[in-house]
This record gives sequence, C-alpha cells and structure tokens, in this order.
Amino acid sequence: MVLAAHGWPGWWLAIATLIGGTMSAAGANAINQVIDSDIDRVMSRTRGRPLPTDHMGRRSAMTFGVALGV
Repeated sequence: MVLAAHGWPGWWLAIATLIGGTMSAAGANAINQVIDSDIDRVMSRTRGRPLPTDHMGRRSAMTFGVALGV
C-alpha cells in the first residue's frame, strides 16, 4: 500500500484496509468452521466447539461468515 501510494496513504485508508482485511479473514474462518463442523464433531479436541455441539446453527454461521467477507 505504501509503495503503490508512493508514500504514506493516510490514516483513514490504512485503518480501513486493516479493518477490511481483518473482517475478510474472520469471514473465511467462520466459513471454514462450517465446512469442518462434521470433522470437528468426531475429534476430541474440537467436539466442544459451537457448531458440533449445536450451540449455533450452520446457516447462521455461514450467513455471519459471508456477511463479514462482503
């Protein structure tokens, strides 16, 4: 970003980029949790997570993940 702007692009753009990148990563992680929920259900280390224990629905988690990524 600094190279493309030929210097510091400004605080607003830097903060917006950090927040956007964080939200995209969080969305990808949420979608990954949905995809892996069937595997997590049988693994002792991960069987207590919200999706395998049905504390959160798969549709809700997927909607949340997609919303973060948009």
